[in-house]
Amino acid sequence: MLVVPAFQAGPAPTSEKAASSNSDDSESDAFDAFRDAYRPETQDQVRIEQHVTIRITPSPPALRREMFATPAQSDGPVRFKEKKHDHCVAIEDIAGISPMEPNRLVLFMRNHHMLSVSLERACDADAFYLGAYVERNPDGKLCTGRDTLRARTGATCRLSAINRLVAVKD
Repeated sequence: MLVVPAFQAGPAPTSEKAASSNSDDSESDAFDAFRDAYRPETQDQVRIEQHVTIRITPSPPALRREMFATPAQSDGPVRFKEKKHDHCVAIEDIAGISPMEPNRLVLFMRNHHMLSVSLERACDADAFYLGAYVERNPDGKLCTGRDTLRARTGATCRLSAINRLVAVKD
């Protein structure tokens, strides 16, 4: 349904020339009023938002080799066991990220610890081979159940658990 504003007609034109100029003016006025009726209202508010997105880079191969290297004193390969960790980790302490299993990532920390991050079941960790993005929170931490990682490929995954990886000798 189209609603057109109604206008009151002016006095009848007295001659043909006056009739054509008056009808052009009234048509112009009618179209101007019609256009103005559908023009959005002017708002006098300004909303400024600030979002800080932090990129967690993929871990350099040298760092991965160093972290997964077997110590010189051990005879066999080193296995890693997951130990409970806090629900949050400071983003500034993360040195790199690498996909591990179908829905797990390894965070390489600046203090040479490794953390295992579990993603939601439907998430594929391989999407994060180029790193991840996370929106900065006021506390500066990456937390389970709250934060979402975004891959450069477009995938978004919520964190479900964070565990510390500890080397175990066989």
